[in-house]
Amino acid sequence: MGNKQIIRTLEDGNVKLSSVLSDTSGKTGTELIEMLCDGKELTLQDIEDVRHGRCHHTSEEMLEACTGYMNDHKRYMLQRIRECNRKLAVEIAELDRRIKEIVAPYAEVMERLDEIPGLHDRTLEDLIAEIGLDMTVYPSAESLCKWAAMCPGNNESAVKKKSGKTNHGDKYVKATLVEAAWAASRTKGTFYKERFERLSKRKGGKKALIAVGHSILKGVHYVISTGGRYHELGEQYVPSKIEKKRKDYLKNELQKLGYEVSLIKKKD
Repeated sequence: MGNKQIIRTLEDGNVKLSSVLSDTSGKTGTELIEMLCDGKELTLQDIEDVRHGRCHHTSEEMLEACTGYMNDHKRYMLQRIRECNRKLAVEIAELDRRIKEIVAPYAEVMERLDEIPGLHDRTLEDLIAEIGLDMTVYPSAESLCKWAAMCPGNNESAVKKKSGKTNHGDKYVKATLVEAAWAASRTKGTFYKERFERLSKRKGGKKALIAVGHSILKGVHYVISTGGRYHELGEQYVPSKIEKKRKDYLKNELQKLGYEVSLIKKKD
């Protein structure tokens, strides 16, 4: 939020830093913002000193974007926002230290949960803070998913198809699991990536994320309740099951017609 306020204040002074940097919170953006907050009139040499080699825009274009109409009041506001951000950073660091201290006795189970794609560091800590590590309150994985409202509705019949929306549940758990699902859907070679890509084609990205989040939560319940480890099924798990089911069906149909069937895979 603080960085957004700084960018908004800079844009009020016609400094369009976001137009030449895709990430204003990166190293180049941070150093430029620091100089602008100090009230420094940037030169081409200043830009070249901090410009990252991968920046798409030239030093001249960046200097033009950083040249605006900053008055004393805007510089004052930038400095106040920066000071507030620094204080918040100290508070966040202290809270992070406290969180690490609290979860330290559960390092072993946290390590096993960290093996689940999408669950790392802050996301894992956020999830455990909401659901806890005592799975006796959730008789099954499905009861945990139902409590968190990560079970899409299935209100469909041969005549009518009603809404398949989830209910509200715990919004913090849902937000955390959707974030984890998004990360897992981009982890190559995983069951979650294949599941997201397969479902998003039929149901859309949002419902696919809920489905992946549901699978992640089931994995979390298994790891905590059984003391086991996460086992990666791989991206071919479901496609291979679908292929086998189809082969068995076609084989049975031919056998019903009186044929003897022997399946031999064609060589590439």
